[in-house]
Parts: sequence; C-alpha cells; structure tokens
Amino acid sequence: MSNPTTMTAQEKEAYKEKVRAKIDKLNAQIDQMTAEAREKAADANVNYQKSLKDLQAQRDALMGKWHDLQQSGEAAWEELQAG
Repeated sequence: MSNPTTMTAQEKEAYKEKVRAKIDKLNAQIDQMTAEAREKAADANVNYQKSLKDLQAQRDALMGKWHDLQQSGEAAWEELQAG
C-alpha cells in the first residue's frame, strides 16, 4: 500500500488520464458551443461567448496543470495534486 502523500507511478498515470479526459470533454463542449454560437442571434451570442470564455479558461487552467504534471518531479507532483 502506498504512503498517502506519495503517489505510485500507476496512480500518477491514472490522474494524468483523468485530467486529459477532462480536457477532452472541455474541448468537445467548446467545439459544440462554438457551433451553436454561430447559429444564434447577436443578442443571444453574448451569453454563449461568456460561457465559451469560461470553458476555455477552465481548459487552459487544466492544461497548465497537465503541462506542469508532465514536467514535474515527485515533490512537484504532490504539490500539484494537493491543489
């Protein structure tokens, strides 16, 4: 059994896959909303654009963590996982 503060390579890989899946899901939502925004009237488009920007910000934050995770050593990995 692993120490609660030390992640195994398998646990780290599972976490990376989970983050990647979230990024993929956000990308799909962004693609869908982009297509829908093109179809909406100008007034309604404002709401879609705000939601789209929010989703893009979430994705960008996750991608930053993903990049950090790819480059991290064990100490940095534990820090990333904590928050």
